[in-house]
Amino acid sequence: MRAQALEEGRTTAMSDFLSDEIVVEILRRLPTKTLIQFRSVSKSWYSLITNPNFINTHLNYSLTSNTYKNSYDSLLMIVRQCLCDLHTRTEHCTLYIDSNESFEVYKRFVIPIKSCHLITVGYAKGLFCFFEQDRFLLWNPSIRKFMAMAKPTIKTSFNHGFGFDPQNNDYKMVRIAKIYSTKEEPTTPIEVYSLNAGSWTMSSTAINSYPVGITISDAVRFAVYLEGAVHFAANMKQSNDPLILSFDLSDEVFQTMLLPDSIVGPRTQIGISVFGELLSLLCYEHTAGIKSCSIWIMKEYGVVDSLYKQFKIDISGGITHVLGIRNNGHVLLVVATTSSGGWMLSSYDPSSQQIKNLGIYTTANPFVVDTYEENLILLNKPNAAFSRRRVSKRKM
Repeated sequence: MRAQALEEGRTTAMSDFLSDEIVVEILRRLPTKTLIQFRSVSKSWYSLITNPNFINTHLNYSLTSNTYKNSYDSLLMIVRQCLCDLHTRTEHCTLYIDSNESFEVYKRFVIPIKSCHLITVGYAKGLFCFFEQDRFLLWNPSIRKFMAMAKPTIKTSFNHGFGFDPQNNDYKMVRIAKIYSTKEEPTTPIEVYSLNAGSWTMSSTAINSYPVGITISDAVRFAVYLEGAVHFAANMKQSNDPLILSFDLSDEVFQTMLLPDSIVGPRTQIGISVFGELLSLLCYEHTAGIKSCSIWIMKEYGVVDSLYKQFKIDISGGITHVLGIRNNGHVLLVVATTSSGGWMLSSYDPSSQQIKNLGIYTTANPFVVDTYEENLILLNKPNAAFSRRRVSKRKM
């Protein structure tokens, strides 16, 4: 105790020679693990580190400097996977150092809630958004913090998109009702959740800008986040023409990007992804018994004419879908396993056209793979308490 008091006294005395601005400038450059430990240095440092303004300052610095990524030769990728049998269940996210030869395990985060119904809504800037039965949850793995969101005001089937609002340093989720506009009901109900406000609102700008006659596809994966907006694969309801529907999280306005006929055919199923921080299309086709996926990259965001075909992959032989592109240009694939009834993560080399099993398996819930980022978001929020009664043995 005496040593701790002396240490606190020495730190406080040293801080007396520095202005508050310099202290903040020093602390904002530190990783989250160090800042979590520094909360116990003194009451003033605890108040500073848990202050929402400092949390936003630290977030802005981490987003612009990428210090956590640059400390490694390769990007850190976070993979959500679930392993369960009749008696046990473990749900976790694992950090992998994405080297040229293999995925090397760096760190593992255990998800504190066990449920066969925990669905990933999205991942953005270090924060996961989950849906479980009748509630939405936010999880920051870098500080081990879970938070339950306020319950939505409308109970119906919705499409969801989750991301980060860079103008307001806010995380938001948009819910678009699957009840489409009719003459009797000319508008589509749309709700937006703001983490800063801690509540849902019926967004009039979102409702007024939502295009009439749009069908959102949720067959491939959830909506993806990029450039301050969430993006959905969609179609015009009458003509079935494919398009990208985007929702700007700052001004809460929808926009559409129509896709050229040269990219998609009458039997093409469109998915949206982000490869190398570029918006991408996954075009799945099943022709003459052959399944394939063409990957199109949008070189300039928002410019449809900048789409170019990266490559086409044969996805026969148990491959269910394309998941992402690694740091070395290899493609991450999800392959169904006949022995366990689950899935495994594999890496496809476009040059040699060889597929390598990465030894990563999941038995329930599909894989989620993204680039890892850390921050202090949710540090000043109450941690959610979870009951074991939430654990369900029902099949998905």
